[in-house]
Amino acid sequence: MTFEWDSAPKVLAISPCKPEAPTKPEPEVTEPAVQPARLPASAPRGPLLRDTVEQYLTERKIPYVDVNEAKRALFASAKLGSFHFVAYNKNPGPNWLIWAAHLRRQSRLDMAEWEKVFGEGFVAVVAKEKPGGELAFKTLAGDSVDIT
Repeated sequence: MTFEWDSAPKVLAISPCKPEAPTKPEPEVTEPAVQPARLPASAPRGPLLRDTVEQYLTERKIPYVDVNEAKRALFASAKLGSFHFVAYNKNPGPNWLIWAAHLRRQSRLDMAEWEKVFGEGFVAVVAKEKPGGELAFKTLAGDSVDIT
């Protein structure tokens, strides 16, 4: 086996590149200051409805039990969602099982069941805040209730 080498020199042609236009120095890139996340603008938030109802009951000296505190002892095995207050009517009439939040379908069903659990002498009542901050209380059927 023989190899033959071409003795003629090989030339590699390199064409010059176009010179690049002079560039301005790149400005130094800095990370923008981290801005805290902001919630969309909305009306200022006041106290929770639950707190407003509790203050209402307290100011009028209406006896009540905060269900959050009593629930563990009284209703530990209940499969129903809890309500907020059991308020005792000082006048003749039923006592109140008070729900102090937006009433969803499941909450409405749970409140109707609580009426059955407590039996005669108790009615489920939903608290709502009217424009101007005044509270309104209504039964699940939509009847107004005077809680005084």
